[in-house]
Amino acid sequence: MINSIAYPSQDALLSKLLPQNQEFANGKGAAANTRANEQDTSVRVTLSDEALSRLEAAKADPELVKVSYFDKFYPVRDGFSSTNLAAAVTDPGAQPYSQDRPFEEVAASARETLDSKYQLMRENGEPYGTHQSGGLDRNSAFGEFDRRALYAIASNEGGNFSKDEQMSATNIMRQQQGHAMGFGSGPTEVAETHVNPHQGDLASSFKAMNSFLDSVSAEERATSFEWAQQRAAGQRAYEDHTRQKGEEPEPFSSDNALLNLFLEAIDSKPDDGSSMSDHLEKYQDRMNAALQENKKIFGLESE
Repeated sequence: MINSIAYPSQDALLSKLLPQNQEFANGKGAAANTRANEQDTSVRVTLSDEALSRLEAAKADPELVKVSYFDKFYPVRDGFSSTNLAAAVTDPGAQPYSQDRPFEEVAASARETLDSKYQLMRENGEPYGTHQSGGLDRNSAFGEFDRRALYAIASNEGGNFSKDEQMSATNIMRQQQGHAMGFGSGPTEVAETHVNPHQGDLASSFKAMNSFLDSVSAEERATSFEWAQQRAAGQRAYEDHTRQKGEEPEPFSSDNALLNLFLEAIDSKPDDGSSMSDHLEKYQDRMNAALQENKKIFGLESE
């Protein structure tokens, strides 16, 4: 059985995606509010000569979009690997771990993998939690998982994952999404050298976010309320920022019932200072119906 993960507020979601040292931090407000009413939400970024040099080098180096570039954002202990976590940034639909197995089997396998990682850490004399800085232990334990396996943990498929494990998987998924948008979320010494390829162009950043989310597993797209909320906010943010540049946005239409319901909720929210979370409470019954409809659309009815 697939259990959808609870959706936090848009402010909380976007604050998780944006690193503290992000050069266009006000992108958080633009994304969270989606159809913001600011006089001018454009972002002007001044890059140093060193940053410009790194940017030009990155443009000329295809390594920027390869898995190896993102490995450094997911550091691990010696003898462990996080290659699959990094690979999901550029190909979130890849399944090097899940291998198209039934979702419940992926969850059961993930449980065994986590237990084996914890056991190995104990045998090495440094149990899980010894090295928390930079996400070292988290990445070491979760490093084999592809995006689909991470969602199995985040959604507590099978009911065998702790709250901490669910949150760890969710945070990794948010970090991957942030990287897909161009943000340099990770250890400070690594994040400080990252140059956002979108250079403050939020339309480009949100377009990349939408494409990333459209490529994740069927289970996540069909049953995750967080996915639907992020994807809806990303679509409206992309459209708004594109029009602010005097351009017409590309269509990102979908038959995803949850997504379309969230888009409706965003468009109907009154400009009265109320939170999106409060507004979404009015859609609870319809969300449950949309969830069931999505299971039919994505062929997940038996799950």
